[in-house]
Amino acid sequence: MSELARMNRLYMKKVAFALSQLSNTSSNVIISNCKTNIDPRRHQWKYNYEDGSIRSVYNGQCLSIENCNTGRGANIVISECHINDSQSLCHGKNQQWIVVVKK
Repeated sequence: MSELARMNRLYMKKVAFALSQLSNTSSNVIISNCKTNIDPRRHQWKYNYEDGSIRSVYNGQCLSIENCNTGRGANIVISECHINDSQSLCHGKNQQWIVVVKK
């Protein structure tokens, strides 16, 4: 294995989430090492092009900006999806993302 490949393996990270023990609450999103004892599905996300959501493969919840904060350092959490729900905080706009793929 080349030195570069070995270094990449040492520093590889994935986005995962820590589960809340309470129902109807959000869970913090964390950056974890690839080699952890976390259920691998907690590292997997699906982008929905139709509604702009990023959903957890583990439980279907949405990646969200907590409290609709648009400032620097806003907390990213995972919570129930409320896309276009007029009764929810931000009407679910805090759960809609644009994914840009560079070639």
